[in-house]
Amino acid sequence: MKKIKIAMASVAILLGLGAAFAFNAPAASKVTNQYWAFNGTGDPTQPASYTLTSGDPCSGSSNICEILAPANGSVPVISTDLKSRIENKDTSQHDVFLQD
Repeated sequence: MKKIKIAMASVAILLGLGAAFAFNAPAASKVTNQYWAFNGTGDPTQPASYTLTSGDPCSGSSNICEILAPANGSVPVISTDLKSRIENKDTSQHDVFLQD
């Protein structure tokens, strides 16, 4: 009888902990991309080479002008994939913009 009470108490504690963690799970944060203008000097793959802009993206086909990326404070987050697209002037993902 004592073993059954201990087992039931253990099950109740586990269920309680499971419910507590299930309902207190952290909400997924939403990442918001922003437009960043390249300053025209320095390395376009470096976050410090960009300033936040609110204008429409530029258009053209020659030089890096803007990127679309989330912020890390006052600079953009340039992922490995985005860095590769910047280096290759690849606009296929609509996050790298060129100008003439």
